[in-house]
Amino acid sequence: MARSKPGFNRDPKAIKKILLKDPGGIAALRAAAQQLADRIPGARIVEYETDRHVVAVQVPADEQAKNGAGTKAASAAGLKRR
Repeated sequence: MARSKPGFNRDPKAIKKILLKDPGGIAALRAAAQQLADRIPGARIVEYETDRHVVAVQVPADEQAKNGAGTKAASAAGLKRR
């Protein structure tokens, strides 16, 4: 009988479930998004699912183009912009 190696065994199905449905993770994403949206005039929060739960902050194009509002808000919050 083969012995399994001690340590961590990655479970892709469990990871997917956590990324999609974990209430604590979703709440943390919403809190971070709200922190950014509060700093940006006209910003709105949009949620959707891909292979994970996504919470995005949509920044008005003119605010981003003129002032870099999204980039500045993300920097001030210590987040990386994607």
